[in-house]
Amino acid sequence: CAVHGDFFYFNDVMSCYRMNAIGSTVLRNKSIVYNINFHEKWLNALILFDNETDGRFHQDIDIARTREEAKLLRAKKEYRKLIQNKRLFKQLSWKAQIQVFISAYLPIFDRIYYRIRKLIYKY
Repeated sequence: CAVHGDFFYFNDVMSCYRMNAIGSTVLRNKSIVYNINFHEKWLNALILFDNETDGRFHQDIDIARTREEAKLLRAKKEYRKLIQNKRLFKQLSWKAQIQVFISAYLPIFDRIYYRIRKLIYKY
């Protein structure tokens, strides 16, 4: 959305988003520190955007912030804190909820889960 200046609408497909495809940037194995920094910066960007637009999109930004906070807790592996916060926990997909729940109470599962992911999505 344009905050300042004009905007244009194109009635054509402009790009393709490959979700969950091997080699896609969505699934690149980044370090835990990288993921935590990414989610923290994204949260800060959402707050800044909300301030810059004088709260015109506050409701949408609030939803995005809730999702991002859930992703941040998951990246930090603070699973029990995520489960306790029902508002954040509900933002996760059902698969992610199962993974978080099991990892919170069976930490060995978490290590096995990420080792298997590394093997599957190895480049």
